[in-house]
Amino acid sequence: MNSKSPLFVLAVATQFLTRLPVARDLDPTPEDLGRSTLYFPLIGLGVGALIALTANAALALGLPTGVAIVLALTLGVLVTGALHEDGLSDAADGLGGGWTREQSLNIMRDSRIGNYGAVALVLLFALRIAALSEIAPSQWLGALAVAHALGRWSSVDLLVRVPYARNPDDAPGLGKNYGDTLPEGALVRATIMTALFAVAFLGVDGLLALVLAAAVSRLSGRYYQRKIGGITGDTLGATNVLCEVAVLMFVAAG
Repeated sequence: MNSKSPLFVLAVATQFLTRLPVARDLDPTPEDLGRSTLYFPLIGLGVGALIALTANAALALGLPTGVAIVLALTLGVLVTGALHEDGLSDAADGLGGGWTREQSLNIMRDSRIGNYGAVALVLLFALRIAALSEIAPSQWLGALAVAHALGRWSSVDLLVRVPYARNPDDAPGLGKNYGDTLPEGALVRATIMTALFAVAFLGVDGLLALVLAAAVSRLSGRYYQRKIGGITGDTLGATNVLCEVAVLMFVAAG
């Protein structure tokens, strides 16, 4: 596969954001990593659609609504490898348990889960289940596809606008690897793509969902910059799921 082709870059994005089987020998360059962010919303759209289709299939088999939702969310975790949930738990532990910038960053690097991280995960899944329980099954596809696309879009938004938090002499994280090589116009292109997805699935409400996700992303970015001086890979994952849940609650409230 040509390393400059869109399919190669899409494969790079898929390999990072999911556990779906793609070629193991991609060996992307730093520039490939940056270019792959343009496909983050598309990957999110696919993951959300897969979760929704699974939930509807479970309903068709006669399973109760709550069971169908939990089974579908479980599949979503398996498909993504809990990448963003891990980011949320680490960010919650670091931002909640660290008194200083250095303490927060060190806690985020600790693979062990603490009280803040555990509570954040429980609340995340409780909100997902509660929101989806209030959304009609016929709307699950649109709601989940747009919510996940906007969640992945927030990563591009933060990578463009907010500096990387760790010092240059620290071991670089994934956030820095992606942020350093973003192509020109990455945020504009990702926003246009995501807006088209949102309108296609939710109509005018899709644009409102985009505004909501942008507000969550911007407020989160300001908080990260004030608390730890910028973003990390963990805060990107945390914002991803915060945007996702905000959109699901918005659709549920409608």
